[in-house]
Amino acid sequence: MARHFVPDDRHQITDPYADPNRWALSVNKGRVADLFLTSGGLDGHLRQVQQEISRMVSDKNVASKMEGEGNQDTVIAYITAVEMVKSAIVSAAKACTFDFAKRGLDFGRLTGPMYIERRGGRFYRDGKQED
Repeated sequence: MARHFVPDDRHQITDPYADPNRWALSVNKGRVADLFLTSGGLDGHLRQVQQEISRMVSDKNVASKMEGEGNQDTVIAYITAVEMVKSAIVSAAKACTFDFAKRGLDFGRLTGPMYIERRGGRFYRDGKQED
């Protein structure tokens, strides 16, 4: 019997450097899943997601955790975790039922910023329409 992933409590998500995969899965289930529930809640939910992303990508953390270790597998695990969150955000935005103005999320030195918006029922990532 397959076990289902049980995410961390949305207010106590795992340290992203202790377990980057668990962090990403918990952010996706505990924070990204709520991003586009209502247009009125979008800004607050985006701030919460950005706070989690910032835990992973802050310059202090990147310098001390990644560059100091010099372990390529570790760096790949961190980038993979961030890309998982980015992908979940894009999927959620594409499924969103309301338009929203351009919003940015800062992924720091790991992968750079990402801008999303919906206008006229179409989704745009970094200014380019996606289906």
